[in-house]
Amino acid sequence: MSKLRVALLLLFLLALVAAPAANVQAQRPYYYCSATRTSGGSGTYYDPWACSTDAQYNNVLQTICRYGGGTLYRIYTGYYITIYIAYGAQECQVTVGQQYPGYPPNTGVNLPAPLIYGAVVAAGVLLVAAGLLIRRKRQAI
Repeated sequence: MSKLRVALLLLFLLALVAAPAANVQAQRPYYYCSATRTSGGSGTYYDPWACSTDAQYNNVLQTICRYGGGTLYRIYTGYYITIYIAYGAQECQVTVGQQYPGYPPNTGVNLPAPLIYGAVVAAGVLLVAAGLLIRRKRQAI
């Protein structure tokens, strides 16, 4: 196999791995508030806003509206509620979703499946190429 073919093959595999990562569409931002927290927070999962009172909850909704909308996960002990906030014509539209058990989604590692498949394929091809190279070196001896 010539060096040009190997380079083209590696470039193709790199494109398979990099293309899904480049095409990830922008999604609504996610915000978090905790009904068990009494003050503070930054809206992230690890530092949620406090929304244990109605005044705090309304303040969080207004803040997200000023940010242009998004998805709010109001976390309770053992469950959470999804709240969708959309900034429309001069006002915010709030849609309260269902109650779900456990933790909100998007709180762990979020890798697109094509990226994982591409990485596994690239690793497999590299292992096969290394095996062929070792076999060629042994035959030359």
